[in-house]
Amino acid sequence: MLSMLLLRKILFYVFLIIYLVICPIVILYSFGYIYVPTPEEGIVKTGLIHLESLPPGAEVRLDQKLMPDHTPCTLSELVPGRYSVTVSLENYRHWFRQVTVEPGKAAVFDRILLIPEHLRRSVLKDHPFETIVNIPGTRFLLLKSGQNAGGLTVYDWKNNSFKKLISQGTPYAGEATERIFTVKESPHALVLTQAKETLRYLWCDLREENIVISEITELFRDTIPDEVKWEGTYPRFLFAFHKGRLDRLDLDESKVDQNFTERIKGFGIHKGKVYTLRDDSLARMPLDANGSGPDIVERGRFLSKIFERDDTFRMDFLRADKVFFIGKKQTLFANRLPYHFVEKGFVDYWPDDDSKMALIWTSKEIGLLNFEKRAPAGALFERGAEVDWFFQQGSDIRQVFFAYDTSHVIFNDGETVFLSEVDGKGKRPVKITEILKGSGLFYSGKKGSLYYLDPETRYFMLLEILPEEKYLERMFQEIEKTRRDQKV
Repeated sequence: MLSMLLLRKILFYVFLIIYLVICPIVILYSFGYIYVPTPEEGIVKTGLIHLESLPPGAEVRLDQKLMPDHTPCTLSELVPGRYSVTVSLENYRHWFRQVTVEPGKAAVFDRILLIPEHLRRSVLKDHPFETIVNIPGTRFLLLKSGQNAGGLTVYDWKNNSFKKLISQGTPYAGEATERIFTVKESPHALVLTQAKETLRYLWCDLREENIVISEITELFRDTIPDEVKWEGTYPRFLFAFHKGRLDRLDLDESKVDQNFTERIKGFGIHKGKVYTLRDDSLARMPLDANGSGPDIVERGRFLSKIFERDDTFRMDFLRADKVFFIGKKQTLFANRLPYHFVEKGFVDYWPDDDSKMALIWTSKEIGLLNFEKRAPAGALFERGAEVDWFFQQGSDIRQVFFAYDTSHVIFNDGETVFLSEVDGKGKRPVKITEILKGSGLFYSGKKGSLYYLDPETRYFMLLEILPEEKYLERMFQEIEKTRRDQKV
């Protein structure tokens, strides 16, 4: 009897000791702590690395050691420190990154883009061209061949179709193309041609199967305007800016209201209203205003401090509450703090689909302007939006496009096209192809393809970089399914 009681006591204390030892270990493990059997470490809080790639199913190596799971996957229970991570897939260029794991935190890489070792390219038009003109927000590109207007070709990248802008039989075909005016999200083009001393303004609707040319020269002054703008898919009014004076051209009634407004530094059009900028005020009025005065939107000396007196500005509305002011002296201002974003050398910008952020660039650097980014908690000063200059090794950057949502960019530096990660500071961009000098290019996120001119033949080319958007959606669904299965 005594021996049985003694045995029970021994077992009780043994299980109690096991409980007191194991239970804290289990609790610590559940909170991300592990025991590292070295004098320097002891019990430490772990971190993790999460990886997702396009295409999925890639191998993962951590410090050269092959991991059992393929992407998408999570590498957990990692002791804080620095690791080398390699993601690789057959026939694709591998992705490599030095990753720092911090205690209790996750290093997430959910936009790893694996580039094929050999990109698929094809000739779209075996005819020599010189320039590509992109009309943002539309499905049209203009291809220029030679100096005459008869060498202009319209390409519809959505339907993969070509048509002549100006037929060879028309009287305008032999005239020199001086300038092409286009407007974002509008399927129209205004072509300025010249024959001897005569200027002609030709209005075109690019959607027409057989494009009808309307000459509207009589509506313009003798001098070439600095800028011409309109709004909508079926515009009635054009606005021509001449050194501080704004003319309104009525296409329906074929008449012009010269000096529609005067002594302005710039203008913009948004949702049926024309906005005009003066030294100390910003005003607006309806496009069809008839004698009524403008409404003052802003007035004050602070405007004259923002905008230089001897510069003129193009106003671009990203949205109603986000406006860019692009100076002729290559400056960039906005209606958001801190107002000044590029003091000199500004080239252009490219917004994302939601206009929450925009790529901006000079000839030497590319930055991301994120309007939604907030100041750190506890910051004393209101900072406003800031530009994150993630690439600063350029020499002649001309065009930049978002790719793979907003995680990557495609850009040309001179005649070379590169692909770069937005958050890949210090990482060398991937060379994609070479293009004809000074020709321009266009990248379609929906098609996942780059359109450019071959530097040797000058043919119009297509380079497939990503799957089409509809196929991307299916891949994302597969990745999400895999992620849910892993959780289960």
